[in-house]
Amino acid sequence: MFTAFTQKSLLGLAVSLPAMGLLCSAAQAGKDNFRVYNDTTVSIEHLYVTASNENSWAKNVLADYSLPSGHNVQILFGNLSNEQCHYDIRAEFSDGIVVEDFHVNVCEDAAYTFFEG
Repeated sequence: MFTAFTQKSLLGLAVSLPAMGLLCSAAQAGKDNFRVYNDTTVSIEHLYVTASNENSWAKNVLADYSLPSGHNVQILFGNLSNEQCHYDIRAEFSDGIVVEDFHVNVCEDAAYTFFEG
């Protein structure tokens, strides 16, 4: 089972979901330094980070690349203002597993980590 870990700047909160767990802890946050980490044993082949108010997924932020196990990628947002802070995240792994999370606050969260647990 894959799990996602989100680092928060002010508040720690643990939530358990059927397909993944979401854990939070203190970290410096900001839309300009938001990173996605792959701490699983398989590569992420497609990664989507889309504003929560959109009806469909944006382009794959990895383009023609993958995110191997143990690696991370910085997410670059076109608009760094705090007007749009909530984004949905979707990862498609090389073994066919898909993990989605919704309304991730990238203005408060410094990182989002996928891990097995």
